[in-house]
Parts: sequence; C-alpha cells; structure tokens
Amino acid sequence: MAWASRLPGTAATTPEPALSLSLLANRRMLDHAEGPSARVAQQAFMLRMWVIDRLGPDDTDPDWSPEALASDTLDALAFTPSQAAALAEGWRDLPIGQIRELRFHKNLTAHLESLVGYLAPGPVRERLVAWTATRPLLP
Repeated sequence: MAWASRLPGTAATTPEPALSLSLLANRRMLDHAEGPSARVAQQAFMLRMWVIDRLGPDDTDPDWSPEALASDTLDALAFTPSQAAALAEGWRDLPIGQIRELRFHKNLTAHLESLVGYLAPGPVRERLVAWTATRPLLP
C-alpha cells in the first residue's frame, strides 16, 4: 500500500485493513435497506475524504482515489446544480419528499470543498465546483 512509506514505524502494519473494514461495514448497511441510502453513501464519502485528507490519495485503490470519489459522488446525485438551486428557491413550499431529496444532496456534497483541491482541472472538477456553490442554497 502506498501509505506504508508515509507512516513512520508502520512497515508491518498499515491502517488499510481497519479503514477498508470500516468502509465495507458501511456498505453492508445497504444490504438491509429498502432503497438506496443517502446516509450510508454520505458516510462512505466522508470516510473516504477523511482518509485522503489525512493519509493522502492512493490511486492504486479506488476507495482512496480522489478521481473515483468524484465520480462516485456525481453518480449519487439525481439533480444537476442548476436543478437543485431552482428547487431550493422555494423549498418551503415543496412536498416533503422533494425537501428530503434536496437535503440528501446537501449531505452527499459535504466533502466537495476538500475534494476539488485534489482534482486536476477538467469537466468533473468543474461540475463539483458548481455543487460547492449550490450547496449553501439547499435546505
């Protein structure tokens, strides 16, 4: 694992097994959910971002790759930033289901300000930057 060389005194053991196990346990929570769980996805995104921030990216493992996290985040979002912003303008008048969906989008994008700093300029980064501007508008 790429982290071993960055962690003093960890030649024999690295944090990878514990972190991977935590991510796997979080994903297993989806096995018993009736539908996709934005909460489980958000927890996974935050754990992955925490690891990337603390230990650095590891492009040999998609769980700890900023590009993979960016792609997974965009895949989890049902709205575009402009759609979400338009709905957010009058969110108090929306049905509870749409308010919940906007809340999910706000939670699913909580890690983006940190993530965009790891990404090379390009269309994916630009889409995430648009979400960082939209996020404060959401309920």
